[in-house]
Amino acid sequence: MVASGPTPGLVNEDFMQRYLASDRLYKNKPSGANDSLATWSISVSYRDTLPGGAVVTNSAIVHSSLFTDSLKSARIIPGLRAFVVRDTNDVVLWARTRTLTERQPFDAPVAVKSSLASGGLVVATTVPIARMTGYPGSTTRFIDKIFFYLGIKP
Repeated sequence: MVASGPTPGLVNEDFMQRYLASDRLYKNKPSGANDSLATWSISVSYRDTLPGGAVVTNSAIVHSSLFTDSLKSARIIPGLRAFVVRDTNDVVLWARTRTLTERQPFDAPVAVKSSLASGGLVVATTVPIARMTGYPGSTTRFIDKIFFYLGIKP
């Protein structure tokens, strides 16, 4: 979505800074890569080792405190961007720690909202919501919540 360094996108970082309430994108350096990239991939699941050595597998879920909802990934989805937001109240979707295939030690904002000077609202997500098929009906429900927030759907 946002072009950054060697990573292509539909809009540039100046647009992101002006309209998406974010100063820059988080970078990651996958093993074997020559440079840090601005892209991440959401995982299907991840493994944790509990105290005592037991291993558990957790589903990769992105959470929205704004909409009190979640989306679950049923496949690895590449090309996500993680925003460095000015205010965490502007985050629409969080990829919590370890939800991305390139492990991150922080909660990554993967969708943001912003109020425009003209009075309009914008929601930008780097998560392809229609591909998040882990919970039946969750994608439609989540898109409805975005439209309601924007005042598009009653």
